[in-house]
Amino acid sequence: MSGPADSVSRNRPGTSLALWALVTLYGVARVLQIFPSRIPILAVVALHVLPPIIFALVHGAMLYRARGILTFFAICLVIGNILENVGVRTGFPFGHYYFTDRMGQKSSRSPFCLDSRIWEWPIFPGRWPV
Repeated sequence: MSGPADSVSRNRPGTSLALWALVTLYGVARVLQIFPSRIPILAVVALHVLPPIIFALVHGAMLYRARGILTFFAICLVIGNILENVGVRTGFPFGHYYFTDRMGQKSSRSPFCLDSRIWEWPIFPGRWPV
C-alpha cells in the first residue's frame, strides 16, 4: 500500500533531489560542530536550523499544501516558544538553565533559532496519516 510520501517522490524528482541535498547539508553541519575553533558557532547553528526548516516546509507543503504546513509550523512555534520560556523561567521540567547570547537573538528568554526548530517535537508530520 503506498502512502502520500510515495506519490511525492514519483511526481517531483527534482524536489526529491533538493530535499536530499538539505539532508546532506544538515549531516555536514553535524560534523562541523566537532571543529568549534575553526568554524564560527553561529554558522554551525544556522546550518543546524535552516536546512531542517526548509526541508520541513517544502516536504510538508508537498503533502499538506502550503496552508496546512504553515498552520502546523505556526502552532508549533507558538506552543514551543511558550514551553521553552516557561522552562527557562521556572526550571520546569528539566531544571534551571539559560541560553547564552551565542545562539543569536532571543524572544523573551529563548533564542529564535531554537524556537524555529520546535516543529521537531511532534515528530515531523510527513508520515502522519490523513
